[in-house]
Amino acid sequence: MLNKDNVGSMNKVENDEIDIIAIFETIKDNKRKIAKIVIIFFVFGLFFAIFTPKKYSSSTIFIPQGASGKPGGNLGGLAALAGFSLGSGGNDSGIPLSLYTEILNSTPFQKELVKLPLYKDKNNKDITYEDYYLNVYSPGLIFNIKKYTVGLPNVIIKKIKGDVKEKALISSDSIYFTSSTELKLFNHLREDVSLFINDKDNSVTVSGIMPEPLLAAGLTFNTQKLLEKYILNFKIEKSIIKLDFIKDRFNEAEKIYTQKQYQLASYQDRNKYLVSAKSQTRLATLKGEFNLSYEVYSELAKQLETQKIQVKEDTPVFTTVKPVLVPVEKNAPKRMVIIFVFTVLGLLLAITTVLLKEKYLLLTDKKK
Repeated sequence: MLNKDNVGSMNKVENDEIDIIAIFETIKDNKRKIAKIVIIFFVFGLFFAIFTPKKYSSSTIFIPQGASGKPGGNLGGLAALAGFSLGSGGNDSGIPLSLYTEILNSTPFQKELVKLPLYKDKNNKDITYEDYYLNVYSPGLIFNIKKYTVGLPNVIIKKIKGDVKEKALISSDSIYFTSSTELKLFNHLREDVSLFINDKDNSVTVSGIMPEPLLAAGLTFNTQKLLEKYILNFKIEKSIIKLDFIKDRFNEAEKIYTQKQYQLASYQDRNKYLVSAKSQTRLATLKGEFNLSYEVYSELAKQLETQKIQVKEDTPVFTTVKPVLVPVEKNAPKRMVIIFVFTVLGLLLAITTVLLKEKYLLLTDKKK
């Protein structure tokens, strides 16, 4: 309430200096009004703290390790004794760590991750991340309040436009179609899964957040294993393609070698006592074809074993430093923090309102 003492105090403000005593007097005179606003905000904070859905966080730490820089190590020595060389297959530990986040946020990765099972329901059916958020999860009271207050315009627009019918496209290895439902799911997934790379020790931390402890651990485990699978595929893809190529050529050479071996043996059995020049020429031709097929077959056999060892060398190893654990304590909401923030916000808003009102009354009184 404006009184003469307060008016006199406020009039002492000179050269843009604030009279602290007058401010405190104004706050003191309006303490009941301030207290009411603070209590209202406290109640709102308590409401949000109670009804905000719980979130549990689980994490794991692993270190990707690749082949050594030496081509083959002990395996190279053994291979040399066997009569073939491993070559210079040693290289880095895989794709750069900086690209792990790109893999995590890629559409193929997310499409596969949301379809991995998190747990089994009462009917022993696997429930995936996609099933959980589309059919099981209930967002709660706070979400519905936001949806029909702040988000009400979007709800109305969607109702007017109606549901968009999604058209299926022909699948392709390089072109992906993302439906509106999948897009929402992927956006949700980006909030639930995080990845941190420690440049000092090259460790990778994967974290998952879900409304239930077991789901958080399951999401973290699925993300880690799928990420390792993608890194592994990227790393050994070239070696595997080469291995498959050599294996196909080896199988072809083996058939030809077996065929030539059988032809030579059959001819020798049929012409055991013939010593004519014609028969000797034919025998020499068959022996030449057999020897050539054997050399090709033998060389491809060496290359096949070499490439098998190369694939093993190129395969990165993932050392788990911190395994996935089912969280015991919730990660969110921080109820005391929410209540404190709402209370402080209410106090600041109440004091600001009172001071602005007092200033307005003072200026109005001066104009009169």
